[in-house]
Amino acid sequence: MRQRKTAWERLPAILFCLYWWMLLGFFLFWVDPEVIRDIFIPRSYWPILIVLFGTVLTTMGVIRQNWVKGLVWAIAVSLFMVLRLLGLGNIVNLLLIGGVMLSIEYYWHAGLPLHGKTNSPDKIA
Repeated sequence: MRQRKTAWERLPAILFCLYWWMLLGFFLFWVDPEVIRDIFIPRSYWPILIVLFGTVLTTMGVIRQNWVKGLVWAIAVSLFMVLRLLGLGNIVNLLLIGGVMLSIEYYWHAGLPLHGKTNSPDKIA
């Protein structure tokens, strides 16, 4: 069984998470969306999406103590926000993205082998 980290061992990750939340708050409250709308790709709001991705990634990484599962959440939230920007984000797409996320989480939790290969060879009697 995996040993839990103490609060002092998680402190850098928590501080990094707070940094991303402060950056997201800065973008939401003090930056005009029209200013950053066309920075990388026209009408895309990429700086806010990048900050949102980092915020969700670090938050879920700290909460679940697994950065890879936090990455899945961050990709799902960012994908839905991109779909919303394109005018395609609706409840159906939200449910589909949530279903894919739950499938990935179940797959990892069950510990199923990848690509149909097992770790131990089958014994033929």
